[in-house]
Amino acid sequence: MLSLVIVYCVIACYQVKFFFMYLKRMLMVGFLIVISPLITITYSIDKAGDNQAQAYQTWMKEFLVNVFIQPLHALIFIVFMYSIYGIMERAPLLAILFISALSRGEGIVRKIFKMGPSAAIGGLGKGKK
Repeated sequence: MLSLVIVYCVIACYQVKFFFMYLKRMLMVGFLIVISPLITITYSIDKAGDNQAQAYQTWMKEFLVNVFIQPLHALIFIVFMYSIYGIMERAPLLAILFISALSRGEGIVRKIFKMGPSAAIGGLGKGKK
């Protein structure tokens, strides 16, 4: 019984962690939407200079990754939580280890879809040059 309480507390802590992670992502997407007119204005100037639009490409990559990673997170979260409730009854310690792997799911998904570190939240301008 005590082990189930511990698992429940770990799940609650991860809920709080994901809340702040998604709040940060929401603010990032909001910021990217707010600066989008500036990016579109500078697109033609940037394109005329060297025939590449680095600011636009970086903005678009950041925006698309931050918007489209959400459904993948939802799917990962549903699969993990469904599995955890089945595991929790028989092996609570294994359920805690399984929950800790949930945070690594985003990194794995980013590697699968080749979304590098420049596409991470707060990673504007940190990509390969």
